[in-house]
Amino acid sequence: MHQREEGFTWFSGDGTSASRIDYIFTRDCPPTDATLTPLFFSDHIMLSCTLSLPTGVTVGGGLWQLNCSLLEDEDVVREYREQFSQWQTLQDFYDSRAQWWEMDREPVSPVPGLTLSEAKQVWRNAAHPALQNRHKDLSWMAAHEILPVRAGMHSRGMAKNPTCPRSGCNFPETVRHLLWECGAARDLWAKTGPLYFQCLPAGGAQIGYQLAILGVGRGLKDLTAQDFTSLWLTLNVIKDAIWATRNLLVGKRVTVPLHACELKVTSMLQGYRATIFGRGGRGRTERVPAATVAGRP
Repeated sequence: MHQREEGFTWFSGDGTSASRIDYIFTRDCPPTDATLTPLFFSDHIMLSCTLSLPTGVTVGGGLWQLNCSLLEDEDVVREYREQFSQWQTLQDFYDSRAQWWEMDREPVSPVPGLTLSEAKQVWRNAAHPALQNRHKDLSWMAAHEILPVRAGMHSRGMAKNPTCPRSGCNFPETVRHLLWECGAARDLWAKTGPLYFQCLPAGGAQIGYQLAILGVGRGLKDLTAQDFTSLWLTLNVIKDAIWATRNLLVGKRVTVPLHACELKVTSMLQGYRATIFGRGGRGRTERVPAATVAGRP
């Protein structure tokens, strides 16, 4: 059924019959051969394969059977459709479907205040293939709350005080304060609102800390994978601008005005557009917001 993808769809010996199963993934047990056998009593075809098992695996007798009742489970069907939709949007960023599958199956670290399902989405967002590496790092450290901010550094004896370096701000500089609660951060989120509001579903998700910093929240399920990619890229360049200007203030005592921060955001968005278009792929992520066009307020 997917004739162009060698190695994932098996055909009968004469090459005329394709498997009714689109893909079979085996973890750490690569198949060495496979055959399809017609069944006279059914319109199905039996798949037989030999797996190369790693050393130390206990092998038992019997046949593996697919649990067809799962095809009637609404939650399973919905999750599969969401996963496949994500793959269709992001496939240009992976070398193979198997690479995407393995990355998506990584163990999930808990995130305080979030469910396991939400935590999985957080780490999936942090490793989003459309992100530049520094934005992946920033998302990962923000989710772990291990950015080298003053409050954390002070608690380890590596900073003189925990106070936010912004003029007139006397609150402890935590990750949440830096990226969301500080006046400088709030001003930039407000100034760049037209860029990310146009990516949100109308009347759906409300921008808040979890959505802006972690990429999870109510209403996001109404977004297609393509629309979420557009939103997530926008949120990450805003966080990058906040973090970069803060480091200029701390390291070089340079205060970057709000207008210049906004220009940095629009410039990075244009850079994303150029990078994505330059891949020569199918262009499924072209809806990165045009930085020079304001959306709905």
